[in-house]
Amino acid sequence: MMASSTKLNQHSLTDITDQIKNLEEELAKKTISLEICWRELIHFYYYQPKNPIFITEDKIDDVFSKFTTDGLPFEIIDGDNIHFPVEFLSKAIPTNHQRILVVSVIGPQSTGKSTLLNMLFGCSFAVSAGRCTKGIYGTLLDCSIPGYDGILILDTEGISGLEKQDPEYDRKIYLFCMATSDIVLLNLKGELNQDMQSLLAITANSLIELNTKIAHVPTVFMILNQNLDSDR
Repeated sequence: MMASSTKLNQHSLTDITDQIKNLEEELAKKTISLEICWRELIHFYYYQPKNPIFITEDKIDDVFSKFTTDGLPFEIIDGDNIHFPVEFLSKAIPTNHQRILVVSVIGPQSTGKSTLLNMLFGCSFAVSAGRCTKGIYGTLLDCSIPGYDGILILDTEGISGLEKQDPEYDRKIYLFCMATSDIVLLNLKGELNQDMQSLLAITANSLIELNTKIAHVPTVFMILNQNLDSDR
């Protein structure tokens, strides 16, 4: 009788956990997040009418500049629409950061990349159960490293994601980080599997083809991340 009751409780707990996970996924699809608001403002920046009444390019630039100066995370590549607003970011990011050390993290999905960056650099990338980064986010921080005015931290979407399952998209994410970063953190929960090795090899070859004058080869650190509890 006791064993049956314990088994029933375990099944009930599993059902509740599954329901919570499904609700979180549905809520994530319907939530109006801050990055969606910024996407709309950036589109307005590009396609606004000739004589705007309520908001101007300068106002959007100023607000975004203040946003990044405060060390808040901002979207660099829109993972839903694969959009990179390079013109807007070039104008809006504060110009007092002339020489920036770029540190990025790459790795499989759900390996704690955002949590790792938050712990190492004091960032505030969003982390929660069932949430995965889409695209690439950045945080701009001041630093006292000789020769640098600031640090740009890049948090990336994990590869082999169930939502996309697009090897070409994964290669683009990796190549972007490798081509723009000074330091790349390869975050793993287990061994470096064959798919990951192939992806890294393809990315390295692509970097060579890009020419060293355009992109330099970053320093890569492999991190075996088996403790995702930020309280430990």
